[in-house]
Amino acid sequence: MDHVAHQVEACSHFVTTALRSTAQRADWALVIEETPTAEPAVQLAVIDGVVRVHGPTGGSGTAALSWAPDQVSVRLAGDAVAGATCRVPVGAALDVELQHVTSEVQYLVTISRDRMEAELLVQQLPGIQRLLVDASSTSDLTLEVVEHRMEPPFPEEQGAIAALQRAGVSFGVDEELVRAALDSIGEPVVVARGLEPIEGRNGRFEPLVNFEQLRTVGVLAETPLVRRIRKLDGTAGRDVTGRELSVPATKDVRLRPGPGVLVDEQGVMAVATVDGAPHMDAEGFVEVRHELLLEEVDNVSGDINFQGTVRISGSVHEGRRVIARDEVHIEGSVDRAHIESGSTISVVGSIMSSVLRAGGERAVAATIADRVLDLPKTLGLVAAQARQFRDQGESRGTEISHALAVQLVIERIQRQVLPDLASVVDDLREAGPAQSGAADRVARWHRRLSTAANIALTPEQFGEILIEASALADDVQRAIEQPADLVVSYMQACEAEATGAVTIIGKGIFNSRIVAWGGLAAQQHEAVLRGGTVVSHGPVQVREVGSPAGARTSVQLGSTGSLESDRVYAGTVVSGPGYTHRFVADRSHVKIDFDRGGSMNVESLAA
Repeated sequence: MDHVAHQVEACSHFVTTALRSTAQRADWALVIEETPTAEPAVQLAVIDGVVRVHGPTGGSGTAALSWAPDQVSVRLAGDAVAGATCRVPVGAALDVELQHVTSEVQYLVTISRDRMEAELLVQQLPGIQRLLVDASSTSDLTLEVVEHRMEPPFPEEQGAIAALQRAGVSFGVDEELVRAALDSIGEPVVVARGLEPIEGRNGRFEPLVNFEQLRTVGVLAETPLVRRIRKLDGTAGRDVTGRELSVPATKDVRLRPGPGVLVDEQGVMAVATVDGAPHMDAEGFVEVRHELLLEEVDNVSGDINFQGTVRISGSVHEGRRVIARDEVHIEGSVDRAHIESGSTISVVGSIMSSVLRAGGERAVAATIADRVLDLPKTLGLVAAQARQFRDQGESRGTEISHALAVQLVIERIQRQVLPDLASVVDDLREAGPAQSGAADRVARWHRRLSTAANIALTPEQFGEILIEASALADDVQRAIEQPADLVVSYMQACEAEATGAVTIIGKGIFNSRIVAWGGLAAQQHEAVLRGGTVVSHGPVQVREVGSPAGARTSVQLGSTGSLESDRVYAGTVVSGPGYTHRFVADRSHVKIDFDRGGSMNVESLAA
């Protein structure tokens, strides 16, 4: 603030006293009368912007002074005067101070409540310079002021930075935004931002299978089971005042492999090493139990389709299905059910009106093996012979398409291809829904090859058929090289297939259809085979074959098969490749096999 000092001037104060004396006679008194004069007035004036006080010296009068308090402040005798008026005596020290307004640039900083942002508002405030207006002497003076506007200075980056520092902003200041605030007078601009903290993540397990759902279904070996997600440490943040914003510490987890599980070297992935039911606890212990243990298979348990071995201590009830990729062991009975395995099936109790397939897909593979294993070779011949047809046509000046050439070869030379494919489709569809995909593929081959000319079968499409047929042949070959056995005690009115051997450990098999690629043998001497059909590529050894009541019993042997029985009843038919032998009478000590030439040898005695 600028100050204007005003000097107080005091003038002489004159008092005039008038005396009047009167001489009287002796009874008169002397009267002296003082006649005061009017007190001289104190006056105030403004000369050249200075307030001046005039009055008689030694006088006691005062002058009235008033002003606008927002423009002027007054000190009288060294004390500030409150309000906007005062009386000024002669000889008093009078200070009149003009309230100037300094022009300036304001840098206003606002920090958000969470201290993650700071705004800068730049304002240019013009100043005001005030001057007293000269006034003539008067005993009642009101000060008048004239004002002059003072332009503000230009904002400076250095001033803005200093203001931020004074406000405590020490982190996240963007100089480009500061300059933008200087260019945006009167508009707040966020010029500093804190660094948000990034919370970490605890380590966790990510299941890749539904453990709960698969406990009665199982997984295959090499199935990824669970993945470990490593912990991720957080990153501390910082607000615009520089205060660190900490984050919680994180925890890691570890996979602990149990039986049937392998964890990779990095400890990240747990993979099944066997077929079976996956289990996992909250601590990361993972295992695959190859065996599924059940008490009963009924309406409560539902059907079972398990990728491992199934052991049932009780029975399998009517209408239920049990499918296992590995073995099935049943201590109780099986009634009107479907049992299928990738390996051995054993049933201790009775089996009534049920379907059993030991080997599952391998049993199906054994059924179609004779038509599938040579299929890639046959299709290779079709391609070669089709090429010959085309070459011959070109030599005669006739162009034959690839599609037409293939169809001609199939119709004239390789005539068995289409019937074989059709029968494979039927067998696969008969095997059930599990083989529907394979059946559809073979049906597509049949459709394309039978209409090759009409659909303009390309060499690429024929090649796809050949590749898929080779893959199927490989699958079938692998399947029949790993035979699955069937062990039964008592079987009545059933269908059973085994890529391995069928073993009877009880009373026997009655009125059933049996396919025993590895043969059929009875461990129990009293076991019999009565009624139904047996197809075997191995030895059939059972005490009695056929029925005293004449129930039709048929035994079909492959070229490597044989039959040995203590008794074969009349009506039993034994057939082999190109041969059939019907027993018209009961015979004992029967032995049937084939010599190197494929002829059937039948030895027996009269019963």
